[in-house]
Amino acid sequence: LLLEFEAARVELHTEYSQRFFEADLELQEVLRERAALREMPCDARQNDVVTINVGGRLFTVKRETLHVCPDTFLAELFSGRWESRLQKDADGNPFLDIDPDIFEPLLSWLRD
Repeated sequence: LLLEFEAARVELHTEYSQRFFEADLELQEVLRERAALREMPCDARQNDVVTINVGGRLFTVKRETLHVCPDTFLAELFSGRWESRLQKDADGNPFLDIDPDIFEPLLSWLRD
């Protein structure tokens, strides 16, 4: 029984190590891609004014406000590198399918 337990433990440890290794390789690739994207030139300036359609409600904000917390999803989304790929509303504003009542306090916090 002890030998069976040890064999199962070794097998699980081997599988875990392999999956961990594969996940680490994927992470390194994502980090390389992210670094390459950051090196790409973009036309966006921090003092640009951006109008965002959030769940049907328009919010107008300076790009620098969206970058108050660097390396966040919101900062990356409006870095200027992704905006051409964002879903747009009929007026050409970036559209975020988020509850505007949730986004508004977040934006207020970023503005403070």
